[in-house]
Amino acid sequence: MIIFVNESKCAYVLILMAIYWTFQPIPLPITALFPVVLFPMLGLATTEEACGPYLQATNMLFLSSLIIAISMESSGLHKRVALKVLMIVGNDIRRIFAGFMLTTMFLGIWIINTAATAMILPIADVISKEILTEDEYNDNVRLNTSNIDDSINHNNISVKFDNEINFVNKKLSKIGAKNDKLRRLLYISIAYSATIGGTTTLTSNGPNLVLRFVLDDIYKSLPPVDYTNWLLFCITPTIITVVVLWIIFRVLYMRDNAISQITKASKHIIKERYEDLGSISFHESAVCFLFVSLIILWILRDPQFMNGWATVISNNIKPKDATAAVFIVVIMFFIPSDPKNSLTGPALLSWPMVEKKLAWGVLLLRGGGFSMADVATKSGLTKTIGDQLFQLNVFSLFGIIVIMSLLATIFTEFASNSAIASIFLPIAGQLASNLNVNPLFLLIPITLSCSYAFVLPVGTPANALVSSHARLLQSDMIIPGIITKILSLSVMLIFLWLIGIPMFDLNEFPDWAQNNQTINS
Repeated sequence: MIIFVNESKCAYVLILMAIYWTFQPIPLPITALFPVVLFPMLGLATTEEACGPYLQATNMLFLSSLIIAISMESSGLHKRVALKVLMIVGNDIRRIFAGFMLTTMFLGIWIINTAATAMILPIADVISKEILTEDEYNDNVRLNTSNIDDSINHNNISVKFDNEINFVNKKLSKIGAKNDKLRRLLYISIAYSATIGGTTTLTSNGPNLVLRFVLDDIYKSLPPVDYTNWLLFCITPTIITVVVLWIIFRVLYMRDNAISQITKASKHIIKERYEDLGSISFHESAVCFLFVSLIILWILRDPQFMNGWATVISNNIKPKDATAAVFIVVIMFFIPSDPKNSLTGPALLSWPMVEKKLAWGVLLLRGGGFSMADVATKSGLTKTIGDQLFQLNVFSLFGIIVIMSLLATIFTEFASNSAIASIFLPIAGQLASNLNVNPLFLLIPITLSCSYAFVLPVGTPANALVSSHARLLQSDMIIPGIITKILSLSVMLIFLWLIGIPMFDLNEFPDWAQNNQTINS
């Protein structure tokens, strides 16, 4: 009876937070603090238990990733990478789209997708100015109309040319509208590419971090999911999704007749911007070296094919990815940014810059989701919901995965993707145990589906950032977003069967899932 009461209380808090996360009457990070107030007052958890998830190792990993992204931005390394790629792809509008999408995807793989988007936007601004916007075409319309009028007056030709003038006006206006549509699509494709790229590593997108928390907290780090095999599983579908998306956008929006009148971005402009950066500095080189070192540390921490450095250091207490990330962050505050001129000068990273640029609210948002997931599991709410969802066993396993993935990717359009993942993943794990299915068979696709928020600007911080920056209308993202969502889900499900099943041994119900099932019962 007490358990049932706790389930009801937890459900009320969950519904309340979901409503506030969806309609945002107050800032999202403040809603994320509700567990600290409500859980102790309702007797669901002590204050210490409610606060603990806000600084879990997973959130420390996220904090470190944000700081490393700030260091890359402060060094200017991201500009050098992006401009170099654009110089290589050339000045054709189709290639420019490909260059931006692949570059943003690459950055999104290694750093937080919001940070990757923010880094690319200033470069996109430079390129978009080379493509005439609608306002510029309206100026051309007036200019061409004036020229024709002058010609008409000069030659004393009658009003029979009025139809020709109207034809020119309409034609130029249509060209301007097409250009503005492509300009908007460029910014949208940047946000989408960052989000898709962020699914590739466990440290980039919010739902991936929630998965990490669920595996560590509920399953005690026993599932065979680490930085390396997740990267190997996701890298191919990520690249395929972005490339196919570029092809679709090219076919739908960049046909020859649609871009025939577009001013090509002058290649010398890109080259000038790149040359303005000068030769690569020690600051850029050092940040790049530390960044690559961190990736190597993550990959070699505890790979499945050999003993990693975590095992060599200690067999009992193995350091996790957060330890490596914090280690690299600390080093950045020791190394001077310009040692040739001053060994005591500014370091690669300064704390005032971190304080200014760090998205502190996102840390609270992640922590609130972790706290919610933790108490929902301990109160028995996830078990109850999982038992109710057992009725889905009338469908095939593939059907259940598709249904759960669709539900996750629909709900994630209206609330924080991390919050949706915090709600869905514990429930999915319980449902899988009830079905005697490897929990990863549901956890992996639902985690990825929670990132596929492409239709609405509020879906992800990257969407919101691009929407505000480029002054997009809500309708601008609907059709491209639906296309991207369907494509991402399709590619993900295909590779779940092709690669995921053998890589994670998904056809077997593992011992760690059986042990957890015994504990819950």
